Amino acid sequence: MLFLGRFHPLLVHFPIVLLLTAFVFEVMWRSHHFRGLKFSVLPLLMLGTAGAILSALTGYFISQEGGYDQGTLQRHQWAGIATALVATIATIAKWKNSNQGGLIAALFIILTMLVVVTGHLGAGLTHGKDFLLEYAPWNRQVETPFVLPAIANPDEAVLYTEMIQPILEHRCYSCHSEKRQKGDLRLDGEEFMRKGGESGSLLEGRTGELCRRLLLPAEHEDHMPPIEREQPASAEIELVVAWVESGADFTAKVGSLENATLVKSYWNILQAAATPSWLPEEEVGPGDEASITALTSAGALVMPVEENSNYLIVDFLNIRDFDGIARPLTKLRDQVVEFRAEGKSLPDSVTAAVGGLQNLRKLSLANSTFSVDGIDFSSVPDLVYLNLAGTAVEADLFDQLAELKKLKKLYLFGTRATADHVSSLKAQNPALEVDLGGYNLPVLATDTLVYRR
Repeated sequence: MLFLGRFHPLLVHFPIVLLLTAFVFEVMWRSHHFRGLKFSVLPLLMLGTAGAILSALTGYFISQEGGYDQGTLQRHQWAGIATALVATIATIAKWKNSNQGGLIAALFIILTMLVVVTGHLGAGLTHGKDFLLEYAPWNRQVETPFVLPAIANPDEAVLYTEMIQPILEHRCYSCHSEKRQKGDLRLDGEEFMRKGGESGSLLEGRTGELCRRLLLPAEHEDHMPPIEREQPASAEIELVVAWVESGADFTAKVGSLENATLVKSYWNILQAAATPSWLPEEEVGPGDEASITALTSAGALVMPVEENSNYLIVDFLNIRDFDGIARPLTKLRDQVVEFRAEGKSLPDSVTAAVGGLQNLRKLSLANSTFSVDGIDFSSVPDLVYLNLAGTAVEADLFDQLAELKKLKKLYLFGTRATADHVSSLKAQNPALEVDLGGYNLPVLATDTLVYRR
């Protein structure tokens, strides 16, 4: 019976086409232009009915294999039986008396609805419950980027729940969960993972199917996830492998494992890579071409921050004459997210224009001179990076810097900043990293080597 059940995917498409075509022909032949189609309706109905009956039988046989969502399976099964039954009744009615227009029309309408519903439920069994409407215009959702959870103390974290499960959920659940079970495999619960799938045991070390498929070359036909999907990072794969090799415990904390150091090293790599983007989330239009040309002609470097982005990086590297520079910079106030003017003597007009950059995130004025009154840092509250190394930072400027709550990195090497200033800033912004320089690098043996001919 299971052998016959495997013919279900082959047979099921024939009655769908034949019955729907019969319905279309039944409507069309009533026009005098298509009278000849009347004689095609009954043969199509008979063939479609036979196909529906065979599809229902083979569908029952294949359902015995298991691995399907039972609720959807039951609905699909009964819808298929109803389709075969109504198709049979419609065939008999058409054969007995083809002039029963009202009855036949009603039967065709019911039959068409059943074909659509049965097909939809069948697609839900193999492709997921929301397969048909997943990408409908009214059902689209903004895809949020995958972000691993932040863990303050990895030693106290439950390895599976807090580290492994988020990776599996993002990479594997679309094909192996309650929604869909390709290869008769589910990864959304301990009992399912211990059961494994069609290919065998899942958690038997590196030879188990989970590790084996993850570690195969991406171009291998057994590699998972499939090559057409987004691939996990190497650290994600190694973290899953480390969990499996540690015994695949679903409740153990990281600190209790023998390979805890290895697990934490992979997790630290993933955490470092998960740093959120510093760019604004909202889109902006392209910058004024005349302003970009004016800055470029004056010696500035103007370039997009990344491919297909209207946000710009502006570097005053080669500018010597600042006359007329402020105006084009002001016209790009929505596009400039990073501005550099290192080692320059900036007039107040330029610093005022910098203060008006609405989306500025990174600012480097290292070793430059400017009037403290010429720039108001509180006007650029979204700064995440600020380099004032080698500048004449005045005491009252620290009050402005304290208002930059989103600032993550601040360079003050070679300024008048003191430890008290730094402590005050960090008290108001604990996440802020302040670099005062003064590094003491160890002397390496290679630093004293002398090479002679």
